[in-house]
Amino acid sequence: MAHTQEGTSTVIVTREKLYDMENAQREILEDGIVNPDSNKLATGLSVFASVLGFFVTKAPTPVGVALSAVSLGLGMTISEKDILNNLSNKGRNFLLEMAYFMKINSEYDLIEIEYPYLKYFDVDDNGEDIKFVTGKGLLKRVHSSSGWIVM
Repeated sequence: MAHTQEGTSTVIVTREKLYDMENAQREILEDGIVNPDSNKLATGLSVFASVLGFFVTKAPTPVGVALSAVSLGLGMTISEKDILNNLSNKGRNFLLEMAYFMKINSEYDLIEIEYPYLKYFDVDDNGEDIKFVTGKGLLKRVHSSSGWIVM
């Protein structure tokens, strides 16, 4: 298995980006890790191309992410996949919670969140890293027409 690192990071996002990030993470996990299929994953990720740089840095394209995720998935044991699946689901729930927060507080067009992640290093022949949101984070700031508000 690839070397891993846990940490936290921050990102400023719109509600639409939160939904795209959650859906992309679900696709990466389902078709890249649990049931590796690079063609299916690349097709599924094509509608989320604008957020793929959140997960990888060297090849943030549907095909690049698909190849990296499948490479990682093929090298994992069943128990490692189960652990990542559990952590990833917690992260996806946090992203959806933040998207819902923005939906019911429509005066906010952007939010800044701090989130926990698990990053896998050198998952493929190109030395790509891939990360997953892995749990509940923090809402740091919200933005409205009057500017930023610290939470």
